[in-house]
Amino acid sequence: MGRKLVTIRQITDLRPVANTPAFEIAVVDGWTCAVRTGVFTKGELVVFFEIDSFLPAPADDPRYQPQHNPLHTGVITWQGAKGIHVRSIMVNKSHEISQGVVLKLYAFPEIESIYLDYSTVLGPETGLQNMADICFAEKLGVKKWQVATAEATTSLGRPPVFFPKTEIERVQNIKTLFTKSKYASAVFQESVKMDGSAMTVYYVRKESQFYKSLPRLPPGARADMANGRVGVSSRNHDLSECAAGGQSSSSQFWAMALHYRLPRQLERLGRNVAVQGELVGSSVASNRHGYAAGRHDFYVYGIFDVDAQRYLHPAEAAVRAAQLGLRHVPVLGYVRIRDVAGSCEELLRRAEGVGMNGRRREGLVYKNVEDGRWFKVGANDYLLTHGE
Repeated sequence: MGRKLVTIRQITDLRPVANTPAFEIAVVDGWTCAVRTGVFTKGELVVFFEIDSFLPAPADDPRYQPQHNPLHTGVITWQGAKGIHVRSIMVNKSHEISQGVVLKLYAFPEIESIYLDYSTVLGPETGLQNMADICFAEKLGVKKWQVATAEATTSLGRPPVFFPKTEIERVQNIKTLFTKSKYASAVFQESVKMDGSAMTVYYVRKESQFYKSLPRLPPGARADMANGRVGVSSRNHDLSECAAGGQSSSSQFWAMALHYRLPRQLERLGRNVAVQGELVGSSVASNRHGYAAGRHDFYVYGIFDVDAQRYLHPAEAAVRAAQLGLRHVPVLGYVRIRDVAGSCEELLRRAEGVGMNGRRREGLVYKNVEDGRWFKVGANDYLLTHGE
């Protein structure tokens, strides 16, 4: 049976979102959807669009404009058409996941009239039960979004939303680092930046809301384990385990996770967690660390507590990585920025030095031990050597 992307449903509950008064969570048959506060009521009938619906562009149908659909505002081009891909979204860094879009039933008279006919003949309750079996995607021009065929063997789509993408700000963009008092006493972990590809290995328990936010897997997939699910992501893709036996570069991500037995280890740990680090080796980033042909490794630089939605303290992350039998990026120490440099230029000079295998290091990373915020300092001699 195909998925019913667009149906008439009933809001069974409404609850506030912590520290986000502009939104509340509408519960629709177990799905949680963020809506503007005060717009909907408990028990209201609505039009519900499941995740992976591809909605018409707001320019073509104003019913999908941001004032009605405030979270899913990005218009993309897919299969030659412009539209909106409905996907799981974390609500303002809260613990809530929005999975789907809820819109007013009266905004879709072509659907509302059918419901009224059913309820008149069968009664409101039986009419609604029958309507829940009808998919209105075709009538509204909604398509099922899916990964392009060329990518389907390696990618399940974007990385999950319940852990952050590891984007690190450059020191040159932090203009107040040497002027604001808040940075004077802050302690940072100082570590060596590795030159490879960002890699995340995550695990979520089956009873958690995060498990439900993941795309479906084929029966028998190794990623779907007894008590939860493990996954491996690059910076831009949640990778299929099928890639582990393939010849594509993405196979190295899963191969490394299996090499360290992370699926089994994380299931044994039993926590909703994401281990993030750098995949390095002979086939990654022009092999700038000088690995022998066919050799690769994984260096952890952060562990994210999915339930708490925060990174573990940097020192704890290093300990946890060792307990999992993983390498951690080299840590040089814990410093106050003003104690080691008086300006951005001095910090840039400090970043220069020798890294792995006697080669120039790419630079340094500074991670605040209190709030987990980090920034990178690229070594200019390294950047010049590689023309960056």
